[in-house]
Amino acid sequence: MFNFLGDGIDGVYKALWFLIGLQLVMSGGIGFIFRIISKPLNINFENEKLKAMDRKLSDLQLLKLYYGINVSSIEDAELAALAIARKKIKPQRIWLMLFCPSIGNYKHGKFELCLMSALIIFCIYNAFSQAIDAKDYREDYVLLSDESGRVLMSEIYVKDLNTGKNYNRSECKNLPEKSSSILKLSCNYLTTDDQYLRKELALAINKNNRDLTIINSSAIFFLCLAIFFAIAYNTYRDINNSFYEFRRAEFISRAEKKYGGIFKNHER
Repeated sequence: MFNFLGDGIDGVYKALWFLIGLQLVMSGGIGFIFRIISKPLNINFENEKLKAMDRKLSDLQLLKLYYGINVSSIEDAELAALAIARKKIKPQRIWLMLFCPSIGNYKHGKFELCLMSALIIFCIYNAFSQAIDAKDYREDYVLLSDESGRVLMSEIYVKDLNTGKNYNRSECKNLPEKSSSILKLSCNYLTTDDQYLRKELALAINKNNRDLTIINSSAIFFLCLAIFFAIAYNTYRDINNSFYEFRRAEFISRAEKKYGGIFKNHER
């Protein structure tokens, strides 16, 4: 009978939920959403230390939301501002960090590059697999198939995909007896005066158009997502490693200033 893109669309939804879940885990988005909900309801911690910790976390998430600076502590936020002031980090590229983990926790190497490459390949695979699923479908047509072959049919024409020949209403009425069963079935929809069959065909075509729009849009979305991930991770990797080295150098410099005099006095 009629063939639809249902299986492909189910795969789209699963892939989208996977990416949404991954983003929430990476960005701490669930906690931020709960915090937004709980504030108007005046739901707070009773313990003062927990309250102070919650305020710091809220400040860090707002800093990320407002300026795209994603760091894991207030001290790192101050160091990130210092790194920008000293032109160690380019501020015009910071906005991409809104979708990335906090910077400076550790230096990214080949392992992280391989993981991100796998995610990019996953997005590209989804884009191309959906494009392949949709290649036999056409707008304002519906695909029918059985063991004898496949046809595309609209409310005006039937196209036999086995031979590539198109049939209109009058040609369907004069169909040769030796024609395939799928061609006879599709021509019956085209030539019938049964309003229920014609309505069934119209509904099938409308469903095919909706599914085709979703699958094509999804393929474009995943392809754009792969491009975005490639650009964003390259930027994130550069900023993260630059900030990691800057923070490390800053800590060493501060430690030398703080304890350097002690060692000099001890040597004397």
